[in-house]
Amino acid sequence: MTAVQRIAGTAGTFPVVPSGSPTSAPVLTIFSDAARTVVAVAAAACAASGSPGQFLGAYPATLAAGTYYLSFTTPYAGGSSVDADDTLVLVAQTVVVGGSTLAQVRGRLNKTAPSPADDADILDMIDAAEAEYASVVGPLPGSKTVRLDGGPVLILPPGSAAVTAAAYSNGTAINLADLDIDPDTAILYGSLSPGFRNVVLTVTIGSLPANHREAIIADVAGYFAATQRGGQRSALPAEGYAEGFGQERTTPLTLWPRIRALAPVRIG
Repeated sequence: MTAVQRIAGTAGTFPVVPSGSPTSAPVLTIFSDAARTVVAVAAAACAASGSPGQFLGAYPATLAAGTYYLSFTTPYAGGSSVDADDTLVLVAQTVVVGGSTLAQVRGRLNKTAPSPADDADILDMIDAAEAEYASVVGPLPGSKTVRLDGGPVLILPPGSAAVTAAAYSNGTAINLADLDIDPDTAILYGSLSPGFRNVVLTVTIGSLPANHREAIIADVAGYFAATQRGGQRSALPAEGYAEGFGQERTTPLTLWPRIRALAPVRIG
């Protein structure tokens, strides 16, 4: 059995290579159940690929992430053959922080068609870029639990938009109505008992600013733009990526220059 993996939410194709010499293109039906009784995509002939003996099976962007079961009916001179052993696995499209998608990174690279191998590499670099952002700039959107020193004014993580739970480290609850957060500065005001890391808060980190979101996308795309051009110094983008890609190759590549440029200045 062969399993084909692609990204959900984007229409795509995959190679179909029937055995022998069919009289015409195989007909593909996509089912949503292993018993192949519930049709997800109606039967349709595979397209010619331009390569002898190879065709292209297609699936629509409307298919959700999940495993689908394929059936090929291939006509031969002596009759038709049915192959029902293969599967199509659509994985959820990883989202870049702030709501930008894999497709936007592809767009920066002028890649119009999905490629399983390239998409996997891009998704890996998105994860790495997000980790770098969280390390040097601030937390990513979502829920985060923090322990802070109590007092009348608390400085929350950058981007904090709301406090959803609060308690002292000994378990005593804190009334959220007594707290006032300024989302513009991520400063929390309240009469909290002073102490060392005695306040436990669950905060919601809001969406990233547009310039931060774009910097992450540009750094991921810029990494591939630089590494895929070999030693062509004149064709490389600046802002950190030109280093290490000259003919001498003596300087290490500077990863994530745009993300690092967003890091707050640390004193001391």
